[in-house]
Amino acid sequence: MSAPATPAGRAFLFAAAGLLAACSALFEEPAQCKTDEDCGRFAGTVCNTSGMCEAPGLAREGSIAPAAPAGSGAAAPAEGTTPPGTPPPVVVETCPALATRPEVALAGGAAATATDITTDVTLDCNTTSLLRGTVTVQAGATLTIKAGTVIKAEQDAALVIAQGAKLVVTGNREQAVIFTSAAATPGPGQWKGVAVLGKAPPAGNVNGVDYGGDVEADSSGSLQYVRVEYAAQGLSLLGVGSGTLVDGVQVRKTTDNCFTINGGRVDLKHLVCQYPADEMFELNAGYQGRAQFLVGQRTPTQGGGHHGLLVDNAKLVASNVTLCGADQANQGRGLMLRNNAAPALSNVIVRGFAVGMDVMGAQGAPFELKSSVFNGNTADNVATDENSTDPQSPLFDDDQGFNERTFFSDAARKNVETDPGFACFSPTGPSFAPPTQLTGDAPPADAFFEATAAYAGAVRDGTGDWTKDAWLRWSAD
Repeated sequence: MSAPATPAGRAFLFAAAGLLAACSALFEEPAQCKTDEDCGRFAGTVCNTSGMCEAPGLAREGSIAPAAPAGSGAAAPAEGTTPPGTPPPVVVETCPALATRPEVALAGGAAATATDITTDVTLDCNTTSLLRGTVTVQAGATLTIKAGTVIKAEQDAALVIAQGAKLVVTGNREQAVIFTSAAATPGPGQWKGVAVLGKAPPAGNVNGVDYGGDVEADSSGSLQYVRVEYAAQGLSLLGVGSGTLVDGVQVRKTTDNCFTINGGRVDLKHLVCQYPADEMFELNAGYQGRAQFLVGQRTPTQGGGHHGLLVDNAKLVASNVTLCGADQANQGRGLMLRNNAAPALSNVIVRGFAVGMDVMGAQGAPFELKSSVFNGNTADNVATDENSTDPQSPLFDDDQGFNERTFFSDAARKNVETDPGFACFSPTGPSFAPPTQLTGDAPPADAFFEATAAYAGAVRDGTGDWTKDAWLRWSAD
């Protein structure tokens, strides 16, 4: 586990500190749209009365996202019918074979240089973009990336979206937008990753770079059906606001976290992590937001502190989460809650860690875990009762007397330790779908959550398993 301000793997975010300091005044418009035309970046959506983009006919007024990806939990419509809110069919882009696409440097940068994007730029799959050095999209500019586009990052390259700038990625279920390594033999940590800096509270500073502010509904654009591979740290969202759409992102093969969320108010859907070298999902520094359909797989088997979901001084309301650590001894925690963490979690499955759940420090409010399945964690599904005053003891009381076992086992919470019945550890063909739907609670009753996903885990069962969609990659390489 890593403190948010110090790991060397995160230094890339702030290599462009001097560039970011020159960002212009705050982006004043928290709404996503004023007319339907403004929603063009969110395929198949229109502008609702709240100034947000949503699927036409969608009953959930105010939702910022179009209908969720196939297999995400919605009940199948009757044959021959199309229910209100159904997104249009996926339009597959006609893309040349990857080997035949000309390679063009993004923003004209040379290796190891810092380059700004100051006007709107659109990338499509007719070329392969080379990411060289630190490329920063500056305030007022939008970088749009269309489905099927591949961006190859050279050694130590990084993409930074400054405060007031936007990144609009429009992949689809059949064609991801792919950020990957330019190396002939790709491997973890060969480039730095993607960082988005927004203006949502609280304000923060890491290594001399400011992020956050007081615009809760700030928009940094949209990320839909994106894959980020072989970065030091995959996707970092720093002070990103609730006006930003994040729905469908896979990060794999990192040397640090897959997802790092520092502060902000952004909501998260359909996030997938495979083979991180540290946390799958790290939420800290005063973050407050919602999440649904998170999947993590294959944390390191050696070394402590590599956790599944780390909530550190953050408030998270989340449902439908599946975390599969490793298929052998693992020293991390599946669910690590510390420093006034305030999670309200339901329908969580945790397997393959040393300990399924552990708490450090004081508990925040709300603090809940219900209708969840913890099984196959090698030392204990829930942290052993800690009652020692010796800091060197494995039973040292580091949570002010909080008893994880008593909390987890309270019958009213409906948590269980039974085998969920699926094999999720294969790097090439994992299954996150139980043979039959596991009983769970209805997700929180607000417009963000897909209400029909009243089951434990991120996948209902083998029918319509969204983790098999073409935009995702499952591989040991």
